[in-house]
Amino acid sequence: MQQITETKCRCPDAIVLQIRGVTKSFGSSTQPVHVLHGLDLDIHAGRLTLVMGPSGSGKTTLLMILGLLLRPTRGTVHIGGRDVTGCLESELPAIRRRQVSFVFQAFNLLSALTAAENVQVALELQGVRGRQAASRAVELLDRVGLGHRTGHRPAELSGGEKQRVGVARALASPARVILADEPTGNLDGRTSQQVADLLRHLAHEERRAVVMVTHDPRLELLADRLIRMEDGRIVEDGEVKA
Repeated sequence: MQQITETKCRCPDAIVLQIRGVTKSFGSSTQPVHVLHGLDLDIHAGRLTLVMGPSGSGKTTLLMILGLLLRPTRGTVHIGGRDVTGCLESELPAIRRRQVSFVFQAFNLLSALTAAENVQVALELQGVRGRQAASRAVELLDRVGLGHRTGHRPAELSGGEKQRVGVARALASPARVILADEPTGNLDGRTSQQVADLLRHLAHEERRAVVMVTHDPRLELLADRLIRMEDGRIVEDGEVKA
């Protein structure tokens, strides 16, 4: 069994994402539904952080706030050393493009495009064009073990291969934060381990901060840090030791 140690990070990498006193409520002011309750969290580069907990514990809401897809009801969000809590809605897409990449459970690939073209679209959003984008897309797919599948469309790929395209697409961004919402939820156990191992490798080798929401306890073996949530609160937070 693994042991969860104290919450302090032993890794000296910089804090790239930070929240303080984050609360999130939905519904009316007279009948609010409280989903998150005053969360404080520091996310460090170079580490794979797993967020676990039962359905309804607030995991996905937390991830959406970390990714600037939801605003907290109260509290602050700092990313890349900048307080983005009060940014205008029109400013957020540009901040997300520079600071955050996403890996989704449903893959979110464009069915009419090949694997390479799906990654190339992400590169073009970053301002990379033409032959440079095409070459870079192939390079990223090769990095995730799909150099031989660049010309295949999503319908011709397995679930694990689709998710690897999703990871390559996330790598197309210079963002230091990668947020993965149940990225192995549609995969079998062996393929889940492979995708999670890839994300861990990217965290360690690329010095990116990878935060993954998952229900799969088998993936704990690959984590550097484990956060458990219940009822919108963090009830456990610490390093993972084999």
